Amino acid sequence: MPLPEMPADKETKANNVLGSLLLGLTTVQASYQHQHGRFWQGLRTHAVTPADGKAATPDTTRKPTDEAEDWVAAGVALPASMEVAIRVDTYEGPEGQGYVVIGEIEIGSRLLRRCVNVGPEVYRAHDWVDVTPMDYVPTAAGKSLLARIRDILAR
Repeated sequence: MPLPEMPADKETKANNVLGSLLLGLTTVQASYQHQHGRFWQGLRTHAVTPADGKAATPDTTRKPTDEAEDWVAAGVALPASMEVAIRVDTYEGPEGQGYVVIGEIEIGSRLLRRCVNVGPEVYRAHDWVDVTPMDYVPTAAGKSLLARIRDILAR
């Protein structure tokens, strides 16, 4: 399936959220790594992916079970409302430690993801790509692609 066209204004907004977050996160991560010997991991900011450029309030209280800091306690400044869901994954590989800032947005019932890598494993980064799973149920509700295929096969 070809990639859905991400309207330029929505892509710009989503990229601006990622860019702003990266600026503040760099200092937070350097401090966190110095204190803990590893980078901070941030769980996904939204339970429901923001759709079609509509901003939604992030949940800044989510945190991994093995870390004490949520987004606020870690010192990560998030906007009150965002057009993209964000998470921060961490890694430690043969070349060293790093983290990946991942943004997700729903455009026309397709789930798009962009990954920005900060660290030695550059293959982890990519521009916006369609990562819609077959059983994805769009925010606009409706049947997932997998459910529609099952309906067709059941006929």
